[in-house]
Amino acid sequence: MEIKLLKGKLFLFFIGSFAFFLLGIYTILYPDEMSTFLNRPILARLIGILTFLMCGILMVVLLKVYFNKKGLIINEEGIMDYSSILSGYLITWNEIVAIRKVNIRSLTILLIDIEKPNEYINQFGRLKSWWLRLSANSYGTPISLSSYFLDCKTDELEIYIRDAYQKYKSKEI
Repeated sequence: MEIKLLKGKLFLFFIGSFAFFLLGIYTILYPDEMSTFLNRPILARLIGILTFLMCGILMVVLLKVYFNKKGLIINEEGIMDYSSILSGYLITWNEIVAIRKVNIRSLTILLIDIEKPNEYINQFGRLKSWWLRLSANSYGTPISLSSYFLDCKTDELEIYIRDAYQKYKSKEI
């Protein structure tokens, strides 16, 4: 089963990031004009630099996700996620210990508990490993799935994953 990405939503996020990216550039170039809000041009420039960097990174990530042909694949091997910054990894059914659903503010996400989270985290590069460790420290697992950019609701995603988990968990592949 393949769940497609919501390209329109990704595009809107990209446009919003681009607007803040431009605002960051403007603040870097003209800190005196922006300092009327902050009363310090140096602080305005610093905020402009941070905005520029963060939105620039976000735009790159959004473009990477946007140009993926797939969103999320659920098959006999496991779950392959292409819908987030940590996309492109396979979570095999035999690694999965539990599937949980949590609400974080207004966003519901699925947490996938795995047998050996540290081994899983260590197979990635430095940046991705750092992000996965942050997730593991916050939620008790490095793997979280959101339907935010997927063409399904979280409840549907949970049903798809739980059904496939029951079907394929005990099979040797």
